[in-house]
Amino acid sequence: MPGTLFITGATGFLGRELLKRYLERDPDLRVVALVRGTDESNAGRRLAELLDEVFGDREVDFAPRVEAVLGDNAEPSLGIAPATYDRLVSEVTHVVHGAASVRFDLPVDEARKQNVRGSEGILDLADAVRARTGTAPRIDYIGTCYVAGDRRDRVMEHELEWGQGFRNTYEQTKYESERHMRSRQRDLPIAIHRPSIIVGDSRTGQTSSFNVVYWPIRVYALGWWDLLIGDPSAPIDIVPVDWVADAIHHLSGRDETLGGCFHLAAGPEKCVTVGTMAGLASFYFKKPAPRVVSPDMFWNELQPEMVKRVRGAMKQLVETGVQYMPYFAQNPLFDTARARDALRDSGLAVPDVHRYFTQLFDYCVRTDWGRKPLPPA
Repeated sequence: MPGTLFITGATGFLGRELLKRYLERDPDLRVVALVRGTDESNAGRRLAELLDEVFGDREVDFAPRVEAVLGDNAEPSLGIAPATYDRLVSEVTHVVHGAASVRFDLPVDEARKQNVRGSEGILDLADAVRARTGTAPRIDYIGTCYVAGDRRDRVMEHELEWGQGFRNTYEQTKYESERHMRSRQRDLPIAIHRPSIIVGDSRTGQTSSFNVVYWPIRVYALGWWDLLIGDPSAPIDIVPVDWVADAIHHLSGRDETLGGCFHLAAGPEKCVTVGTMAGLASFYFKKPAPRVVSPDMFWNELQPEMVKRVRGAMKQLVETGVQYMPYFAQNPLFDTARARDALRDSGLAVPDVHRYFTQLFDYCVRTDWGRKPLPPA
């Protein structure tokens, strides 16, 4: 894949895995990464540190092909200096847009600034490239399955507008961002990728994000909380980061995926339930299964008393974890027919969580839940 790839979110959990794959697997590709920093020198150092973390001694093999560009996804023109922006308009042939805030608790205006404005900036860049060169760059946009919001039914890959509500500003603003992207699929070459809940590497367990499904298992494993607040029968769709990165890399190299939307999810066939996850955690940590309570019981009877009793780190952990509770009470199922068809010739079947659950939590234990990160495998 010759040309120049412009990637946002390269320093993030999924982004670093994507950067690694594009550099390793596309030897003729030059990569420009949008990196936040205090100045250009700081952005360059951040990228150099990332390459060292990802490649170790092999950094020297890839560093000449990747450039850090100082910018900010939330600012006009992506926060890029005018002269640099002008140069990129003449060079960029492919865009992978993965930068976003994944916080659930941001005020909606701040979440829009991070998630919607960035997509608008990418579309503006694509228009500028086409006006200059006559050819629009391909855009691979990384969204989320959870634009489905509070739906409980089977969500198809072509669906977006369904009268759904949203459980947090992350879902809402990612929906708004995807709506922008879809509105331009008629005149720009855009593919949309919707991962579900991304967890660590299926082979090593490595992760830099201990949120969502990690949170209740962590407090349970540490003996801080023996409750499972939710519905044991609720589906919970998780996928490992290595599979998601492999899938996006494969799909982004296929012209036939343009104009499409793909659920990078376990899907109804391999999705597990909250109860299954609780059972796996009980077996792994050799502890009695957590006590299951409904969200209504928690809020009405347990939470007021708990707030009085918890202090310090536990209090902060409980307050943080409350935002993840809706994902253990109800979720839709994500149909993956389009994605499976598009990945058929790649050999990339989504792995069963039973195959890699041990790896995930071996990593958590070895690193003390991220406090002592290990070098990359």
